Amino acid sequence: MDDSTLRTSVIERMGELLSDFGLNPVMGRVLGLLLCEEEPISLIRIAQNLGVSKALVSIQIRRLERLGYCRKLPTTKTRKHFYVLEPDYLEFSYRRRISKEIDQLSAFQKLRSQSTSAPGIIKDRLEEFLDFNYFIIAEQQKALEKWGGDKP
Repeated sequence: MDDSTLRTSVIERMGELLSDFGLNPVMGRVLGLLLCEEEPISLIRIAQNLGVSKALVSIQIRRLERLGYCRKLPTTKTRKHFYVLEPDYLEFSYRRRISKEIDQLSAFQKLRSQSTSAPGIIKDRLEEFLDFNYFIIAEQQKALEKWGGDKP
């Protein structure tokens, strides 16, 4: 597979992946493009490469920034904004996601503590739900620690 075909495939597959998670496919395509870029890229060039409007790219890149995937470089003499992929985008975004999951599970813990008179099936399923999710989070955190320690 040549570089151009690989690049196009990465961009399109990333769009499909994020779309499968309920996110805008353009956000995924922007992320895919950033993955393929060695140098900072302008908002205008991103839009041109993807064949979408600058306004749409602007919205999606701001979301990617908030999620920790990329950052805007300090403005140069021109008014163009340039973006790069964050070096630790995978680990940072995953840790952020885990943190949000823990926050959400806290609400379920509160429900569990208030469920003293609830039917047994609800309490049992709620308990299983919490046990499962906390187990998965603990395993994800272990995997992230291993990942961080194994990186060159």
